[in-house]
Order: sequence, then C-alpha cells, then structure tokens
Amino acid sequence: MPISKRDKKRNQHIQLQQDIVEDFTLNRDPYYKAQLIALQYDMSLITQADPYNPEPMEDSPDEIARAVEEAAAGTPYQAEMSKMAGRWYSEFVHEVNEAKEAKEIELTQLVVSNCQSLPWAIFGACTGDENHIATVRLLTWLAERPSS
Repeated sequence: MPISKRDKKRNQHIQLQQDIVEDFTLNRDPYYKAQLIALQYDMSLITQADPYNPEPMEDSPDEIARAVEEAAAGTPYQAEMSKMAGRWYSEFVHEVNEAKEAKEIELTQLVVSNCQSLPWAIFGACTGDENHIATVRLLTWLAERPSS
C-alpha cells in the first residue's frame, strides 16, 4: 500500500523535528556557553558605559558592533561575538538616550512655563527674542509628537 502525500509530509516533519532535537542535544553546551559569553560582554559594556554624560550615547549599529569588537579583542571568542553580543547593550543605550531626551524636554518645558508665568520685567529672556520663540515652538512640537 503506497503512502499518502499527507503521511509522507507528516513523516518528513517528524524526521525534521527529530533532527533538530538531536542537533540541539549534541550542541547544547557550546550553544549555551556562547550565549553566556555574549551576555557577559553585554554586561561588561553596560558597566563601562557612561550614562551620566549629558550628550546622547552612540547608538548606531556600527558603533555598537565596534564596541563589542573592542570588548572581545584578544579573546578566543572574538570572531563569534560580533554576531551574538550587543543586543542587551543596544537596548540599554536606547533606553538611556530616550530618558535623556525626556529629561531635556521636561526641563525645557519647565523653563518655558516659568518664563510664561513670570512678569516680563523680571525675566528678561522672555522678551520675544526670535531664538526664544523658535525654541519654544520646537519644544512644543517635540512634546506634542507621538512617542516612537
């Protein structure tokens, strides 16, 4: 009796699943070891980062890859780390930069609201200077735009 197409596909899927499980079982330790090393590099990069610098941290993929390569330089894992490490560090850098941007917006909004609540004679910087007006418009736009 010939095997139906559905049975043939099912057998192929079962065989593929067994191959994947067998491959994982054979390579489990090196796989987890590589992930652990990548996580250690990320933790090292996070602890060496300076989130208190007023300037935004470099968050481009090229800069993060360069930082990972520098951290892994001279180790036996240098070649494999560029593709594995950097994921957690990248998320950390993005969160730090978003927090810095939010802080700057809030501080500027506070200055603008204080400027608007004070009498013009006391706060001379609010006299309608073109730079001040442009800054207020920019900050208003930044505060009202939807967050990404």
